[in-house]
Amino acid sequence: MPAHPNVPGIEAFIFVDGQPCEEYEERTPVAPKHVERYIVAESGVAFEVLLRFKSPFPADLPVAVIVAIDGKDMDEMLIRQDELYEEEGHVSMGPISNTEGEWWKQRYRFAMLDTSEDVPEEKVEAQKQKLLNTGTISLNMYGIKSMQRNMGYQSIEQTVEDYGVVHEKALKGNPVSHSVSLDRAESTEEVEYFNAEYANEGEPFAVFHFYYRSLKSLKELHIIRRSPSPSPISLNEITDDVIMTSSPEQFSKMVAYWKRQAAQTPNNKRERSDSVTIVGDDQSAADDERTDNVTYLGCTNVRAQRLKRRKPSYMDEVIVLD
Repeated sequence: MPAHPNVPGIEAFIFVDGQPCEEYEERTPVAPKHVERYIVAESGVAFEVLLRFKSPFPADLPVAVIVAIDGKDMDEMLIRQDELYEEEGHVSMGPISNTEGEWWKQRYRFAMLDTSEDVPEEKVEAQKQKLLNTGTISLNMYGIKSMQRNMGYQSIEQTVEDYGVVHEKALKGNPVSHSVSLDRAESTEEVEYFNAEYANEGEPFAVFHFYYRSLKSLKELHIIRRSPSPSPISLNEITDDVIMTSSPEQFSKMVAYWKRQAAQTPNNKRERSDSVTIVGDDQSAADDERTDNVTYLGCTNVRAQRLKRRKPSYMDEVIVLD
């Protein structure tokens, strides 16, 4: 779970099946107020957002936390000063709405994007725009200067973007793999609504971004390093991907393995021989005076033919050189 480096006392993470998701740190520099992490998304899995506040975080003001999914505000938690340090933390499981006195909750759930090359080309640009913020869970935290309960506020049921079938070209340069869906609304307990005035001129004092991707996408982005191979990779199997996704320790082990293999490989270099092997007829070759250091292999089907000097005949073509 990431603790905010510049606002001590805050922890935030994504919870799945009763456990926090394993997080992978963004390696590029981020703004001082921001914390950015990658997590693995699995299709059909429900998730929750959980926050904890503890000392030395100041409990002098209430805190509002807006949960945005794929660029759209889905839930807002308002936490009073005396509630901030609650040990179990503060959870957003999904947006809450009320209709004629009935209260409803819709749970967050990861959903795999449906992709195809059969989508009309003219839809690609519009789909690219829709997908710009897809794959991000954001938490924006604000101090509250003042608040007043709103007794008559009506919150409608939330919806998320329906991407339909996405053309694969719309994902070029934007390796998102999932979106977030909302479960069918189910009954829940009543909640209170407040009108609030944010402190610090409406600027958040802390922001968390969780980028959710498939395991495959995170490996392609080199966010998750390549797992050690069950067996060493031979030198002729090495690829740029292996080099880029291997840790220094893993790469050092591969180099050591290659050196051992090279040391164990027999030297197959052939030495130059002083003798010459000729395939031909023993008797014909024996007539040649220049065959003192020759090994002969007899052959009954192929006979060596010797060319003798002779005068040209009418069958020959004669070329006169100036």
